[in-house]
Amino acid sequence: MPTLGLGAQTAGLGALKEPPKKLGMISTLDHSIWYYDHNFDCSDWLLYVMESSAAGMGRSLVHGRLYTRAGKLVAVVSQEGVVRAAPGNPDKAKL
Repeated sequence: MPTLGLGAQTAGLGALKEPPKKLGMISTLDHSIWYYDHNFDCSDWLLYVMESSAAGMGRSLVHGRLYTRAGKLVAVVSQEGVVRAAPGNPDKAKL
């Protein structure tokens, strides 16, 4: 559920930006979810609050919290991943 796109934004990268700030790739290393209450309806409205606590050196860590309409915390999620900028000159041969 967390999105590494938030971590990429925190690092200043974006799909529509020019190198060196152009987003090259994102890959998940791990993700987890912890349920604090199983008595909630997933089809009802849930507030999802995300924050990127760390982003840099090609890595990103994103946390999220899910609340019911009544404001009760039902789950906490986290995702760690690799975030890379696109190469500066993709037309140049690498050999």
